[in-house]
Amino acid sequence: MRGLTLFLVGWVFTSVSLGQAPTQADVIARVKALCEREVRDKNLPALSIAIVDDQKVLFQTGFGYEDAKKTRPANADTVYRVGSVSKLFTDIAIMKLVEEKQIDLDAPVEKYLPTFKPKNQFNDTKLTLRMLMSHRSGLIRESPVGNYFDDTNPTLEASVDSINGLELIYKPGEKIKYSNAAIATVGRVLEVMKKKPFPEALKESTLDPLKMTNSNFLPTDTVKKHLAEAVMWSYHGREFPAPTFELGMAPAGSLYTTVGDLATFMSAVFAERVLKPDTMKEMFTPQFAKADEKQGFGLGFMVSELEGTKRIGHGGAIYGFATEIAMLPEKKLGVIVTCSRDVANGTTSRIADETLKMLLAKREGKPLPEIIETKALTKEQSAALALRYLDPESKRFFDIERNNDLVYIWPGRGGLRSKLRWDGSAYRADDCMSFGPPMVLKGMMFEIGKQSYVPVARLKNAPAAPAPEFLGLIGEYGWDHNVLYIYEKNAKLYALIEWICDYPLTKIDDNTYAFPD
Repeated sequence: MRGLTLFLVGWVFTSVSLGQAPTQADVIARVKALCEREVRDKNLPALSIAIVDDQKVLFQTGFGYEDAKKTRPANADTVYRVGSVSKLFTDIAIMKLVEEKQIDLDAPVEKYLPTFKPKNQFNDTKLTLRMLMSHRSGLIRESPVGNYFDDTNPTLEASVDSINGLELIYKPGEKIKYSNAAIATVGRVLEVMKKKPFPEALKESTLDPLKMTNSNFLPTDTVKKHLAEAVMWSYHGREFPAPTFELGMAPAGSLYTTVGDLATFMSAVFAERVLKPDTMKEMFTPQFAKADEKQGFGLGFMVSELEGTKRIGHGGAIYGFATEIAMLPEKKLGVIVTCSRDVANGTTSRIADETLKMLLAKREGKPLPEIIETKALTKEQSAALALRYLDPESKRFFDIERNNDLVYIWPGRGGLRSKLRWDGSAYRADDCMSFGPPMVLKGMMFEIGKQSYVPVARLKNAPAAPAPEFLGLIGEYGWDHNVLYIYEKNAKLYALIEWICDYPLTKIDDNTYAFPD
């Protein structure tokens, strides 16, 4: 749901003996070791994985436990909330209507949903389903009603209607802007066309034909029987049970499913049983993109490259859960990874990509990739590194901060604050949210890729008292289940969103502060 931006780099253990082509057993042993280490290192309550090679499920299992009491071991039938992976199934349901010639992707949305009336100040360009499904609509990210934070359980109709009258952020088709409100609207179109509530319409049109028997957009008794108990956390060490309320924008993020069911879906994709081949090809193609562009949003699917071959899939992040579904359609290889710790998408994505790399290496008879392990910094390392670092050319900077025994790297423009660790030859961001590129320390200068960062300041201690203009602003805002914190650091006001996203604020006037661009 959240659409987190993560830095991901390869990760595995040791290669097989020189001169010997790796076997399937070698790959599975590596994957198991990787998952076991991540569950232990990242404190994941439960993690499940499935590996698909065309019509064969090579491996599916679970690690950890479904319940907090640790009485039910996780497995391939453990149910997880998969967040934005839900969007794939909403969009597939619409594409079935396209194949049946009931819907034209490029017709104005109002043709199918007359009540849809956001304020489009770009009157020369009408909003279409193609724009909504490829995140090119220019709509706001969250609807005022039924958004990610709204625990009042509104209807999908009320959620989509709340978009009416709101101005578009960008001209339709012009830029990618991730929008849960857009996919909620797509689901509302399905609801209206099928004349049935969205969960029922989606189940009948898509989940049932795919034989996804343990999946639903509602928390049925079947779903709840093996639903993992998910955990939220904060930078300050607090952990607590994840909220369980239903989202008003269900089509964008409310699917409950298992890695077993998603493996069944993946095999159906490879066998071209989901939609016609030309339809799937369109879904796998970046929309509103230049002819040579190889990444972006297709119809629902995120499109990129891995090891020089097309990678499609989607991530999912919803209260207490993280998911990655990744496929190499040209190779008919795929992986699904789910876990029950909030925003652990760095871990699920890393396991998925490294598993695919191992599968490719095995197929080509090459040694399996090396795995990079990291460890906590020593006190001497952390004390010496706690500075602000600047790239003089780009003016980008990051801070390295100490918090008790932990060391974090934090981007100056705001975002995720990641643990900094040592891999034996370089420093890296490494926690459940991200796994960063090597940071090579040369003297007092860090080299990250082609950029060099020099130390420019030792961070100031907290002032004795906040600036007077901040006194009425510092505090907690919003819901108990998703608190917004406004705080001061280095004589500047910051916002901590969803416990994990830190952003510096810029004062516009006495009543208005702005996030970074």
